[in-house]
Amino acid sequence: MKSVFKVGDKVFHIEYGWGTVRFQESINFPLLVEFNEDEVMSFNLDGRETTESKQPLLSFTEYTLQGFTQERPVELPEVGELCVVRDEEGDEWELCYFISYKSDAVTYKFETSFGYYKQMKRIKILD
Repeated sequence: MKSVFKVGDKVFHIEYGWGTVRFQESINFPLLVEFNEDEVMSFNLDGRETTESKQPLLSFTEYTLQGFTQERPVELPEVGELCVVRDEEGDEWELCYFISYKSDAVTYKFETSFGYYKQMKRIKILD
């Protein structure tokens, strides 16, 4: 099983609050989360506290009435930053300027200087 969490991820737990993911070498609890300097907890790769736990409790967001999510948050560029966008796998990437992100949009989430797109990647310009 592959973990959705990576070292350094900020995660939320209903009891402990916000913490940072660390890994440890253990078969039973391969995920270690540091909630503060004095509180470190072990979890399964999927965010459950024990193998008997029915629900994972680690989330990338604070819990809401709709539940929680283990979907990795989108790292957005600054407004006006160069990025590449496309609609579908196989389409060519187009270079444009980022304008906004619409999290509630069903299909086209990324607004750019050329229109709306489904997929976006940040680019890094080396000096």
